[in-house]
Amino acid sequence: MATEAHHAHHDHEAHPTVRLYIQVFIALMVALVVAILVGYLVGGWTGTILSFAIAIFKAVLIILYFMHVRYGTKLTWVFAIASFLWLGILLVMTLNDYMTRQTAASRADPIREGLNPIVTSDQDRGPIDRP
Repeated sequence: MATEAHHAHHDHEAHPTVRLYIQVFIALMVALVVAILVGYLVGGWTGTILSFAIAIFKAVLIILYFMHVRYGTKLTWVFAIASFLWLGILLVMTLNDYMTRQTAASRADPIREGLNPIVTSDQDRGPIDRP
């Protein structure tokens, strides 16, 4: 009896067909071409934001259809969304670190300026590395 209920529960859910997989594949290939064009034609922050948006779109398609999250349980959805949120937190913190490196100290180039602050010479022991 429990098996019949289990099968009845799965019968009303739609499962992906070959046609759907081909449609998702075509959408991914179109997004790939668009991403390449954006990379060549659009620069600066606009290109970066568009590239991230295209990457998120492709990731969502892969997660929903090829990883079968679309047909999963609510718990599967919770973990998929939590994973995406965690990825977003990591990206925001990485970009925060990257964007705040525009200080004079980070732009300093001791080699171009003719300085050598890392290695000094000791006649008895040779070069000494300093952190």
